[in-house]
Amino acid sequence: GDTCSARLIPVIPVGDGERIVIDKEDEAEAEITAYPIPFRDEVILKYNLQNEFTSYRVFDSSGRIITTGLIEGKVGEKVIITQGWASGWYILELQDKNLKERFIVLVKE
Repeated sequence: GDTCSARLIPVIPVGDGERIVIDKEDEAEAEITAYPIPFRDEVILKYNLQNEFTSYRVFDSSGRIITTGLIEGKVGEKVIITQGWASGWYILELQDKNLKERFIVLVKE
């Protein structure tokens, strides 16, 4: 299957839906890859993060929270069991202790 990656791009909301993007090339970047895409009974997150603890939530296409959890450690893999999830797309939201967020679209067969 394919993979889906997220790259942290710092953004500052300035009002009326506008945002200023701040991208510092010299800063170490957090990376998260989700695979396989599409997935069946589990999705694997391979990560290299800036913080020891990152929380996550998975939303279905109607915005309902399907599962939540915590990624512990800066580098590694986290398996999310997806048995019982309906086929379709999901949004994985990750948030670190500095309230930096990342989003990845997940697709279940």
